[in-house]
Amino acid sequence: MKGLAELTKGYGGADLRALCTEAALNAIQRKYPQIYKSNDRLLLRPETISVGLRDFMVAIKKLVPSSARSSSSTAAPMPAQLVPLLSDSLQKAKDILGTVLPLEKKLTALEEAEFEDYNDKDGSGDEKDYGGQLEREMRLQSMEVLRIHRPRLILHGRVGMGQSYVGAALLHHLEGYHVQSLELGTLLGDSARTTEAALVQLFVEAKRHSPSVIYIPSLVGWCTAISETARATVRAMLDTLAPTDSILLLAIVDGKYSSLPRDVRAWFGPTAMKDNSVELMSPSPAQRSAFFEPLIDDIKTPPNKFADGMGAKRKKRVLEILPIAPPLEPRKPTERELAVQEENDQRTITILKYRLGPIMSELKRKFKRFTKRVQDEYDFSEPVTVAAAAAAPVVPSALVAQTVISTVEIMSNGAMDVVHETIQSQPEQAPSMNGQHLNGITEDPQTVFNPDPLLPQPPLDAQSLPQRSPSPIPQPTLYDMDLEKMHQLLYKDRYLTPSEFLDDVRKIVHNTSMYSHRDPDRHYKAQAMLTTTEVSMQDNFDLTLREECERMAGRERKRRAEWKMKRT
Repeated sequence: MKGLAELTKGYGGADLRALCTEAALNAIQRKYPQIYKSNDRLLLRPETISVGLRDFMVAIKKLVPSSARSSSSTAAPMPAQLVPLLSDSLQKAKDILGTVLPLEKKLTALEEAEFEDYNDKDGSGDEKDYGGQLEREMRLQSMEVLRIHRPRLILHGRVGMGQSYVGAALLHHLEGYHVQSLELGTLLGDSARTTEAALVQLFVEAKRHSPSVIYIPSLVGWCTAISETARATVRAMLDTLAPTDSILLLAIVDGKYSSLPRDVRAWFGPTAMKDNSVELMSPSPAQRSAFFEPLIDDIKTPPNKFADGMGAKRKKRVLEILPIAPPLEPRKPTERELAVQEENDQRTITILKYRLGPIMSELKRKFKRFTKRVQDEYDFSEPVTVAAAAAAPVVPSALVAQTVISTVEIMSNGAMDVVHETIQSQPEQAPSMNGQHLNGITEDPQTVFNPDPLLPQPPLDAQSLPQRSPSPIPQPTLYDMDLEKMHQLLYKDRYLTPSEFLDDVRKIVHNTSMYSHRDPDRHYKAQAMLTTTEVSMQDNFDLTLREECERMAGRERKRRAEWKMKRT
């Protein structure tokens, strides 16, 4: 864990959370790689999955922490292979840094409360000497401030001595310090501002986030690339800093310190070479031996100790055959979700009534004829006799049913429709009793066939003749629907979708079509009413609202059916 903590230095809370998640996924992939080769859900044993250091190392390689995503981020730990060569120089730089800029972790109020106050004699903490406490705190702060005086540090040496690695490791050591890098990319990357303006902005940010570090990599090339005016700006901004400000100036020099311009050397003070500089020297023979020792050990390691050392001879694992998991049950909504959904459905019903109300009023105003009851409009409740139908015009057989049975059907929206079911039967060709033709012979209704004409026959009594009841004329199928009834159903929440409203209008049109041979004008007006309704539907109901109404209708019908079952 200690090594893992060093590798994750500079990681934030979100970075650590992502690291743990990635490590857990790596452990699952390592234990059960077969789940990524199957389209089915497989049953696993979670107790057999263990997250190890190997999984964290793979996750660290994949993850880029937020502190390393910035282009100006230069802090990085010392590479492990360079520790034998540069560890001494890094430690020397840390010692000088501890002198010019003391690094002390301040205790929090909670941590401070765990210790006794040397002025609190009884340990109760109720001392009322506020003046003495204030004086003591001011004295402690003054002592801390006086330990700092223009902190400067410069790393120099011959080219290739690893100054950049030591500088990055030193910034990594200053965890929690705000770093402002004066690299050329930061100063010259924005063409909209001058170099001097960029320098001033960086110094202002450093003072705002004290304690902070002003870092200048490759100072020799930096001095050559920028103008003397920019260098003078840096000197002026350094002079504006108070001597006790916790702002460190850290510079890297790839060469001798004397190769810097005189005005730049003045930034570090007259005693820079003595007190504030670290010269990187060539590594000693012992350091070189320590550098090559891990490489020699790796060469001595047999190939079978490496993951890819055996090549094609490496055997594959025999993967366990995992059972297929049963399908998941659909998630049941909670009572709170059901209540919210029911409230939303009621809101949708209200919107539906709000949109259908003006349409209904317009239909009743323009087509007032269809507000009459079906029984009054078509008078289909009284049977029509044969004698009464003799004077009626001939109706096409396709429009006439044979036998009508009146029933009442309850529709899905709660409306009651009178439906006349038809029983198809062939009309009987019965002989007529009043001068009809029978086998081509016309018979007198007052004479009766006598098999023996010599025998006298009794007089024919009219009452003894068989009386035939008048047969009713069959009526067409009609729906008990009109605009007035639709208006009542609208505000009884019987219409859950626009299509249900339109279906009832079509029922009125159907009724007129059954009697279009008698009153074609009524049928034409009904067609016009249907067209008006369809256009109004398109104007008032977009596709999104229609789909929402359809989904709401399914849920509302289910709720009403459950409520009806509870009542019964």
